[in-house]
Amino acid sequence: FLPGRYSENLIPPRSGAKNAPITYRASEAGKAVLTGGPRSEYAALVKDVQHVILDGFRYDVKPGTRWMRVENVFHAIFRNLHMEHSTIYDPIRCQNMHYCRFENVKAFRCNYDGRDGMLSSDMWNNYNISHNVFDGLYISRVGHRPFGLWFDCEKNVVRNSVFDGRWCRNFEFFSPKGVLMERCVITNAFE
Repeated sequence: FLPGRYSENLIPPRSGAKNAPITYRASEAGKAVLTGGPRSEYAALVKDVQHVILDGFRYDVKPGTRWMRVENVFHAIFRNLHMEHSTIYDPIRCQNMHYCRFENVKAFRCNYDGRDGMLSSDMWNNYNISHNVFDGLYISRVGHRPFGLWFDCEKNVVRNSVFDGRWCRNFEFFSPKGVLMERCVITNAFE
């Protein structure tokens, strides 16, 4: 993807193979900007595929559009992604995702004005995920849950990451099984 703004949805239509993944890459990291389009509520919808790589994208979505959904995905890599300024609840959702990697992902400034004028919002929720590695995340400034692992998540690794809540808690884990957190910085939680 050359530098520029892309007002469509990135939806990989097919799987790659173990030794031949399908890669969607920005030619210059952060210069290919995904804004979302009419085919999905997510700027990137990665669903029902294996061996896919997303690399180097910036997400600057239209109001009411979410950043990314990953569902029924195996052996995918998401790296060098920058997501900022969401105005909607749950802009990242991973569900039934296994043997995937997130590397160098920045996600912050997720605002949704909820009831009674309170700032609220979950930013990154994970449901039924296993055997994934989250390496080098920078998570900050959300109204409620910046990064959540639900009880049906197991055997995941979170390392070399910064959880800098500022506006909220830093993360929320609902008793997932077998989570390894190592070399993380956890700072500035609001609650």
